[in-house]
Amino acid sequence: MGDFHAPTARVLVVDDTKVSIRVLRSLLKDTQMKVDMAISGKQALKLAGDNYYDIMLIDHLMPEMDGIETMHRIREMNPDLDTVYIAMTSNVIPGARERYIEAGFHDFFPKPVSKEDLEDLLKSKLPADKVES
Repeated sequence: MGDFHAPTARVLVVDDTKVSIRVLRSLLKDTQMKVDMAISGKQALKLAGDNYYDIMLIDHLMPEMDGIETMHRIREMNPDLDTVYIAMTSNVIPGARERYIEAGFHDFFPKPVSKEDLEDLLKSKLPADKVES
């Protein structure tokens, strides 16, 4: 754990639960990535309009604008960016990964989040030149 750093990488975490945001911020701290947090789809749209992110971790079940709609709207704003979109949910059912990929996400991550699994996923999705072992 904590076996890689990516100080030039930028990540946006979108989750309406403040506890989840704190947990993810803590889990990502050792990676040295620049991490921004949004507590709603609307806030995520604003941040995505103002910043480039290598990866966005987006919770599926949020009020007002769910994670799928949030991801689609961000993609419409920035169609040429190579941002990786990863869905997060605690509602894990058989076929969930396939459904999220079909909806346009690059991958899916179940909650609760483990540090090791999160780091493995991020290492596999970040551009290689941004990852330091």
